[in-house]
Amino acid sequence: MSYPEDRDRAPQDARGDAARHEVPAAPDEGERDERPGNDVPPAPFERPAEPADAPAPQPTTGDDPPSADAPAAEPTADQGRPPAKATAGRRVVGIAVVTSAIVAALVASLVVVPAILMADEAPPEVVDEPADPDADPPSVDLSALEDVESPVEAIAEATLPSVARVDVPGGAGSAVVYDSDGLLVTNNHVVAGADEVRIVLANGERLPAEVIGRADFADLAVLRAEVDGLPPAEFAEELPRVGELTVAIGSPFGLDATVTSGVVSALERSIVAGMGPDAQPLGDLIQTDAAINPGNSGGPLVNSAGEVIGINTAIASGTGANQGVGFAIPSINAVPIVERLIEEGTIAPAFLGIEGEDLDPQDAEMFDIDAARGAIIRSVVPDTPADEAGLAEGDVIVGVDGRPIDSMVALAARIRIFEPGTEVEIEYVRNGETVTTELELVETPEDVPTSG
Repeated sequence: MSYPEDRDRAPQDARGDAARHEVPAAPDEGERDERPGNDVPPAPFERPAEPADAPAPQPTTGDDPPSADAPAAEPTADQGRPPAKATAGRRVVGIAVVTSAIVAALVASLVVVPAILMADEAPPEVVDEPADPDADPPSVDLSALEDVESPVEAIAEATLPSVARVDVPGGAGSAVVYDSDGLLVTNNHVVAGADEVRIVLANGERLPAEVIGRADFADLAVLRAEVDGLPPAEFAEELPRVGELTVAIGSPFGLDATVTSGVVSALERSIVAGMGPDAQPLGDLIQTDAAINPGNSGGPLVNSAGEVIGINTAIASGTGANQGVGFAIPSINAVPIVERLIEEGTIAPAFLGIEGEDLDPQDAEMFDIDAARGAIIRSVVPDTPADEAGLAEGDVIVGVDGRPIDSMVALAARIRIFEPGTEVEIEYVRNGETVTTELELVETPEDVPTSG
């Protein structure tokens, strides 16, 4: 999404709602943590009994050895064990509590882990040595963490040299270096209609750039700048997995070299990006919660291996800014189109030859259609691949090349990324039976709009 004006893109009817996060407080002293994963009781801690006339006990860390003067006593079955939890744990909100919980977890790890490791060994010999009242309390050494490089830091260091800002009159976006000869990939909506394009490289160098290829149906464009030796990014050759780490890099609001991180929230999302006659159905998108804002469009979405898994393109937002739902064009779809743009400059999308609409579960039940979701055909254009393959009104398309189709937008977006002449397998439901047919896609006729 470019910045500022109308170059930011968001799916129609997208809504967002901020979520409130609550962090449970650590259990009070003496309570037992009954959360899942914490049901293993700690090793029993046995403390010798004290005589009736002994002085009142003083506060202790729990690690002080017993006094040499205290007589030993037989432990009882319940001695040294924390009482059962009586009330539900409190829930609080706040950064200070989160920080305390993290430190507490680090301290606990130093105590609990050795106990677990020694579970199968002989008990240690007890040595009666008096406690040193001047001894310093135990501390946690965090200096080792200073030398640990985070995955995001490593990804950013490797990828930032391959990311550029794209400046156009009235807005800006991002781009990623495709090869060392000055070719860069960005979104079509970043440069659409621009009579002048300039790029700002990672080293700050500003250069004019030429748009050598555009595909509005895929929201991709290729730029060429007169420069050699650019470090090209590495593009992934397969889809990422849901939950995988993602890093978004670009120039949101003109802030170059901005790095945000998140995860792959979902795959194969379909949206309608833009408004009015410029609206475009986009499908097979990667959804991520890495922060994407106006100006990030055209920048890379990167995985933990440093590979570009997608080109950031749109957000779902009720405000025009990030609300945790962003979308990227998968590299496995983008690269073939980019290669065609480099060779041909202008390309047309593939064409199936139907008109249809979404099938939802309610309609499926009402019309007794044996399919939960898909694209139901309302008409077939004569002398088109769909017509020649025998598709008919009322058929429900549920898959293309083995990948599911859950809406008409998803079907349109899926078909349009194929190169004309490609043979694809169409799976559809007719009269309660699932049927599969193969057909060869053609180039979209000139009188058929590629937008909307």
